[in-house]
Amino acid sequence: MYLGAQHPGATKEFTHYASPRLRRDAKPQLTDVHHQFNTIMAALVSSRRREAVDLAVQLSQAQAERRSALAEAEASHRAMQQEQSNMAAKDAIIAKLRALLPVEASAM
Repeated sequence: MYLGAQHPGATKEFTHYASPRLRRDAKPQLTDVHHQFNTIMAALVSSRRREAVDLAVQLSQAQAERRSALAEAEASHRAMQQEQSNMAAKDAIIAKLRALLPVEASAM
């Protein structure tokens, strides 16, 4: 009998047990099974870590894009407010000029 186990978040080698009869009667095959299991567990743990790192990088990129988009939207909003203020000032000047014109000219 051979049992092997590894916790997905483990940082140490996997736990295993081989029965005395298996160790005695099939030592070379047991070594092969042990190495194969170790390779499989190492690959699984590595792939989970790689996936977590990839997801963390994607999250960081998305957050940076969001911050950039928010900054751009804020700048556009400020520019629009400034333009509205400029238009209001120009409208006030036009209204003052119209008030100075004779009545016939202001009907134009």
